[in-house]
Amino acid sequence: MKNQHLQTSSLWKKGTTLTLGLGLLSGGMSTQAATDCNAVTEISAIECESLLELYHSTNGAEWKYNEGWNVTNTPCSWHGVTCENGVTKIDLSDNKLTGAIPDFRALPNLQKLYLDKNQLTGMIPDFRALPKLQKLHLDKNQLTGMIPDFRALPNLQELHLDKNQLTGMIPDFRALLNLVSFNFGGNKLTLRDTNCNAVTQIAKVECESLLELYHSTNGAKWKNNEGWNVTNLPCSWKGVTCENGGVTLIQLFANQLTGTIPDFSALPQLVMLWLSDNKLTGAIPDFSALPQLQYLFLWNNQLTGAIPDFSALPKLEQLYLFSNKLTGTIPDFSALPNLQYLLLFDNKLTGAIPDFSALPKLGGLSLTNNQLTGAIPDFSALPKLKTLDLSDNKLCKDTNINYSSWQEEVNAFPNCPVSPAPTPVNGSLKD
Repeated sequence: MKNQHLQTSSLWKKGTTLTLGLGLLSGGMSTQAATDCNAVTEISAIECESLLELYHSTNGAEWKYNEGWNVTNTPCSWHGVTCENGVTKIDLSDNKLTGAIPDFRALPNLQKLYLDKNQLTGMIPDFRALPKLQKLHLDKNQLTGMIPDFRALPNLQELHLDKNQLTGMIPDFRALLNLVSFNFGGNKLTLRDTNCNAVTQIAKVECESLLELYHSTNGAKWKNNEGWNVTNLPCSWKGVTCENGGVTLIQLFANQLTGTIPDFSALPQLVMLWLSDNKLTGAIPDFSALPQLQYLFLWNNQLTGAIPDFSALPKLEQLYLFSNKLTGTIPDFSALPNLQYLLLFDNKLTGAIPDFSALPKLGGLSLTNNQLTGAIPDFSALPKLKTLDLSDNKLCKDTNINYSSWQEEVNAFPNCPVSPAPTPVNGSLKD
């Protein structure tokens, strides 16, 4: 009986020992070793430590994605980290980061930092130790305090700080010559008017021309007016693109612009003007001071008056003026040899269709839903014309013109009346 008890006790002890051993083994397998920056070879130890500072200060254990972080000794393979002779990019947007942002002073090669769409708090560091930084996206967080001046970031191109809780004045970013995109809406910032005398990206007169557009179209009520009449960086304003020290593109379509359009006479390098889908009124200005203009998009507004003479715009390729309230006759476009698309439908244009034979590149012509009259002209001299719409007008077919290439488009129109032949009266002809 005693031997049996000893055997049972021995088995219990062995079982206990076995259970404890498995438990220790299991626990050892589930415990992850922390990154040892001294053992890292991909980047320097201080760069590794800077990444771990971000991990710990923003509750990395609770991130949505944290593969590799504080686990492996290969930080260049960690989620969101890119390396090239050092850490060059950190992309942890929409990743449930909380807490404060470190200054990354040990990452001198960092070019792109994306920490947007998180729950970061505290102030924005000035990042003065990141001279190569090009893109800084901290939007859609809960950051507070003032915006640093970032003057130590000469290569900064994109600065997105919108939808935070930032306060104070917007700094003067004149020293940031490469900054082209700056978003700061949805904060509690104190705005200042643009000072065109302090603008360096473009000429003062070009800055003033942009502000003329802002004021004449109720810019304060635009759907998106980022930067306009606030910063001294007009090339980063919503919808503005610059090249070689001049404004080349203005794209403010569907942006709740009201009022009249200025003539932009101080923007000689303007290539595209896109103001469609707004509530603009008044006449279309004379754009003769814009010799580089190639694209003019003013459709779906409430513009009135006649179509102006565009003969001073020899580079114009696309002219979209449809869905307005334009009146008068269609002007002569023969001075526009590069015109490819002419869309004038849904207006109140009258008179005859002019001769378009001087437009060899014309590929699309839509004049539908106007009040045009007279004979449909011959389009045979337009070899590139692929789209033609003349419907809902009071036109007729000239029986002397062969419309075989456009039979479907003109078939619904009647033939033009034939003038009766003159009849002789007392040996002479009388009409």
